[in-house]
Amino acid sequence: MENWRIGKHKSEVVTDSREGFKENTGHMDEEYYGGILICESIIRAKDANLIAAAPDMLEALQNLKNDEKNIPKHKWEMVQNAISKALGRVKKVL
Repeated sequence: MENWRIGKHKSEVVTDSREGFKENTGHMDEEYYGGILICESIIRAKDANLIAAAPDMLEALQNLKNDEKNIPKHKWEMVQNAISKALGRVKKVL
């Protein structure tokens, strides 16, 4: 799991992972951003917090099990749709 967090300026989300980032793109200024830049210019703090939590939430959802069908069908579909959306798959309509 990647460690995403709020950057130095509270309007950015950063990571420690350099995987997938190219040099000389401006994303690697760890001293300025406080990490490798994921996104910036986030106006609302609650949006920055949500973005920073995204990898953790995806991992939590992927680890949910419904083997005994204890999670109601419509809620389980919400979980599966959220995972699909996060992975870039077509989202189903509920």
